[in-house]
Amino acid sequence: GLLSGRRGASETGFLPTAFGNTIAVAWLDRGTTEVVAEYGVTNHPLAYQGSAEQIAWAPDGSAIAFLSAEDGPEGPPGDPHVVTRYGYKSWSGMSDNRRWHINVVTLADKKVRRLTDGPYQDHSIAWSPKGDEIAYISNHEPDPDRVHNYDIFAVGVTDGRVRRITNTKGSEYAPTWSSDGSTLAYLAGTRPLTTQESSAEDTHVWTIPASGGSGRQLAATLDRRATSVNWMPGE
Repeated sequence: GLLSGRRGASETGFLPTAFGNTIAVAWLDRGTTEVVAEYGVTNHPLAYQGSAEQIAWAPDGSAIAFLSAEDGPEGPPGDPHVVTRYGYKSWSGMSDNRRWHINVVTLADKKVRRLTDGPYQDHSIAWSPKGDEIAYISNHEPDPDRVHNYDIFAVGVTDGRVRRITNTKGSEYAPTWSSDGSTLAYLAGTRPLTTQESSAEDTHVWTIPASGGSGRQLAATLDRRATSVNWMPGE
């Protein structure tokens, strides 16, 4: 079954925390905190567009996946600011043209590898139970500034191979794996809305085989928004 709620602390006994522009691990058995990576930020307003986990433990506790923003193909804004994109503003400020991408840091050596790149905003990361893939949300439309259409993707932790799991005319959000890795639960609307305001549509709980295919809506008669989704232990 599925249980609404947020993910708790890592079962390895450590807590990942983000403060400033660093990722740190609080070692509960040692009573110490260790910075393991730095990350970049962007002023892109993902916060209201269905974003979910931005830090995720590897199942064996040896590494942490996290988001870091990198310059996009447009480069950083200059002075004067030359507008080249439809989405040239982020709220009221000028867009910094940066994109969120997925990175992994191994705790033993603090080496950081970037797993995704390109002119996309990648977010809402979820590490598979087997540790071989990380599911995430991204908008790969030809003009993502104009067409707000998030889908679920997965990237291979070892080889960086990206595969697409959903391909709908609406937006999917917040994927989470079943304990055996066979299925993903996620949030999504029911209508093919593709504007920046499509996040205002009520989201519902769906499932899909991790290999891809057609999503299945759960509790279709529920007349209110679902805001988070998780699996019961062992399900």
